Amino acid sequence: MSNVLQACMITLLAFPILGLAQVELIVVPTNVTIHVAEPVGFEVAVRNRGDSAVSGLFILSGRYDGFSIEVRKMGDTKSECFANAMMWEGTKDDTMFQPVTLKPSEALSVNYVLLYNVRTGKYIFDVPGEYEVHFRLRWSQQGGDTVSAIARVTVVEWDKAKEEDGKQIEALTLWKDRDIAAAVQDKAELSSGASEKLRELEEKYAGTLYGKLASGVLARVRAP
Repeated sequence: MSNVLQACMITLLAFPILGLAQVELIVVPTNVTIHVAEPVGFEVAVRNRGDSAVSGLFILSGRYDGFSIEVRKMGDTKSECFANAMMWEGTKDDTMFQPVTLKPSEALSVNYVLLYNVRTGKYIFDVPGEYEVHFRLRWSQQGGDTVSAIARVTVVEWDKAKEEDGKQIEALTLWKDRDIAAAVQDKAELSSGASEKLRELEEKYAGTLYGKLASGVLARVRAP
């Protein structure tokens, strides 16, 4: 099953009060199967499926404004809130956020990366298993209307008995750094210590997943 088809099958629709407009939130992970502590990109789109225009706080910026994101490992009773996205109560009263009008069939999209939860100090996908990632967007200034969608991600672990996986585990130890995570997830500035670790990953662990991820981060930093 394709990522797009899977996302469409589990998309939840919201029917706002404004006329007969229908707002849809679609979330598609760039990778549905990953290894531990690997970042996952999510293509997030809001679309007006109605026959009339609809106005709301369709911000879709890099700051997660208006969103709440919860991650739940299947089998666990509790979900974990992603601290960067809290669907802030102040959003509706903040004058810097101006309503956006979506015409019929018009859509807005953005890419979010999830890797590290600053509130808990833990990597989001650090334990093998099946995960549900629930995105919820509060788009209405007046009624607090929300629209939501769920994406699923599978996390697999490295096999310590395999020599090649042993190299991956060594690289993972270097990769797990809060400053690196902030640079990957939020494009924060790299500290000197994080830069040194990334260069070591790029040079000594070039063939590993985390070495390749490190090269990608460094390439972005080095770009003019």
